[in-house]
Amino acid sequence: MRAKQLCTRFMTLLATVVLGASATVGCGGDDAAPGAGPSASSGGAGGGGGGTSASGFSSTPTLHTATIGPGAGRACYSLGKAAEVPCDAAGLDWDWMVEVQGKSWSIWTNGGVYGAGQGATFGPMDEATAAGMKSSSDLPGMFEDERGGAFLDARWYAYDALGSHDISANQRVYVVDTGTARYRVQLLSYYGKDGASGLLKLRYGALGGGEVRTLEVDARAGGFGAAADDPANKYTYLDLENGQLLSLTDAEAREHDTAWDLGFKRYSVITNGGISGTGKVTSAVAAAQSHLYDPDGEPIASAFSKLTDADADAVFASVESADGLTFKADRGQPYVISDGGAQSWFRFELKAGSPTFFANPSVWWAIRSARKDAFAKLHVTALDATTHSYTVEMFVEGGP
Repeated sequence: MRAKQLCTRFMTLLATVVLGASATVGCGGDDAAPGAGPSASSGGAGGGGGGTSASGFSSTPTLHTATIGPGAGRACYSLGKAAEVPCDAAGLDWDWMVEVQGKSWSIWTNGGVYGAGQGATFGPMDEATAAGMKSSSDLPGMFEDERGGAFLDARWYAYDALGSHDISANQRVYVVDTGTARYRVQLLSYYGKDGASGLLKLRYGALGGGEVRTLEVDARAGGFGAAADDPANKYTYLDLENGQLLSLTDAEAREHDTAWDLGFKRYSVITNGGISGTGKVTSAVAAAQSHLYDPDGEPIASAFSKLTDADADAVFASVESADGLTFKADRGQPYVISDGGAQSWFRFELKAGSPTFFANPSVWWAIRSARKDAFAKLHVTALDATTHSYTVEMFVEGGP
């Protein structure tokens, strides 16, 4: 799905679930009216957006220039110290990180993938929308960076496919390789019998035949806007071999435990491998259901409206082999768009077979600090791909 459309869908979901159906939020360059609906201190999947500062964002900008140097590297910034700080990828002292790996540039916040904090992001925004946000209380919500493999590349659901602001299962089937066995997995619903969201229904079975199990997984994770220290705000972990849900903290699952295979948190699905865990689990898309989407990646309402349980059964049954599939371990994906497109914080052009990178200052983002005690609305105004240097202009709330 195109970055602009992805942003629009998630912002609309946030406005509906958190602020009410009448609220609107803008994605930079979107056709919808820019700005946010009523001010809110509750947040989206990544936690609350509201701030406590009476003064709001500073009226004068702070400029920060950093040089990573040749090769891969990282540079981190602390809003509280108003300075570049060491990049302790698991610590709390940094708030946002610029990372360069080859020709890949990313901006990460402290939380979700890297760091132990509650950092998160809102955006993208155009200049007018950013200028209209006077304080963090104007932010309708914040989103954490994500982790995932095949379940992140090809999500198991479509939002608002039927025009009802709901999450609809697209009946995709994935193959999960645990290192000792392969399972076909299909998520069937996001809602419980009483309509509560985050109560996932899924089924899975060993590839090639055998028992097929159907489970309901409570993946509500404390609800939208749940605090990071809420015990319920965690993934729910599943052992595929034994069909058991495991009682694990996120730290245990990520750093020590190899018994779990899949983790669920609201609509997100992770596997125990790569950046998500110490296991060797990988995943692949086995039935993409491409006919449900148009060439731009938008769900086709008429196609989704015709889906039946029998269709889901047939798609699941059709997956009999992993031949030709591409398996992936989990990786991190920043919420700040870093693909070089119109909504990315940088752009690139191909000249003589080599890309030329440059800043995209028309796109703005809001970032929350790791300790939730500072915010910034910012954009990148300059970028040099030779020295890996960049300049950020930001308006800070809650800094020094």
